[in-house]
Amino acid sequence: QEVSDWLNRLGIKFDAREQLSRLGNAELQVIEIVKALRANSEVLILDEPTASLNEEQVELLFSEIGKIKNQGSAIIYVSHRMDEISLIADRAIVLRDGLVVASDHMEKLNREELIRLMTGNPTANASTFEKRHPGRPALKVENLSTKEKLNDINLDLYRGEVLGIAGLMGSGRTELLRAIFGADRRSHGDIKIGPEMCSADIKSPVDAVNNRIGLINEDRKQQSMLPELSILQNITLACLARFTGKFGWLDSARASLDAEKQIHNLSVDCTSTGQKVNELSGGNQQKIIIARWLLMDCNIFLFDEPTRGIDIQTKQMIYELLDQLARSGKAIVVVSSEP
Repeated sequence: QEVSDWLNRLGIKFDAREQLSRLGNAELQVIEIVKALRANSEVLILDEPTASLNEEQVELLFSEIGKIKNQGSAIIYVSHRMDEISLIADRAIVLRDGLVVASDHMEKLNREELIRLMTGNPTANASTFEKRHPGRPALKVENLSTKEKLNDINLDLYRGEVLGIAGLMGSGRTELLRAIFGADRRSHGDIKIGPEMCSADIKSPVDAVNNRIGLINEDRKQQSMLPELSILQNITLACLARFTGKFGWLDSARASLDAEKQIHNLSVDCTSTGQKVNELSGGNQQKIIIARWLLMDCNIFLFDEPTRGIDIQTKQMIYELLDQLARSGKAIVVVSSEP
């Protein structure tokens, strides 16, 4: 009952007895927050707590943080979201490359100054993208349903277009992308691809990849990466056949060269293609996953929360990359909690 009360206070409407394995990334994040908030700690440390939350849930969380602060607890709040820092913090410490570059009261640090201190550059304003002109049909979803969540979903996607999908936590956004990609089984419905709108029999991710569809998952550590393997192995994972000869031997030199091109184009901060992916920051890990599908040269990209938990510079780079992909004729679906 106590857990249910806490979940309601944070705007969550699911059974407190639900198994964690059945919950999405956003729901798991809320449970971690509840565990921290109900501990009555003297010092509470929150590291990117709102990465998967919608605006209403952020407001409810800030209300609970305010109550804990008024009870005398000290709070350290880590975030890449400058608007949140400006709204909730009394004082701010800015880190860059492992060093403290600023420490002051918030009334002396506005949003633009925080970004300049974080990045070492002037404010990184969101680019004003020119209007894109969609081309021929790329994907058509008809009456797609799954046993667990989706019910008769229809959508059309065109080459050169970015289609945004919005919805509250638990609304089925992630499940829709997984069903299109074949990661979740459809109970009924059709998926058609290409300008001729040919029916695509996608029953697994292998079928999706063969139809040149790529999925960038929300939970990159659990569902996208092989963390103990190298950057090279993670980038080339989806298209190893491209680098093998007629006897099946892998041309490592050619694979490494192509991977290095992707690393350079995406400005991945790493030591070499042999470095383990789990040694990279979250933003650089996201770039590696994107590089995998760029190397595959997919026609359709499915992005699920592509900017979750990454810094403001990498976020800007991903926005610009999405625009570039669309302008090159790719068809893109983006699920995001960031309006």
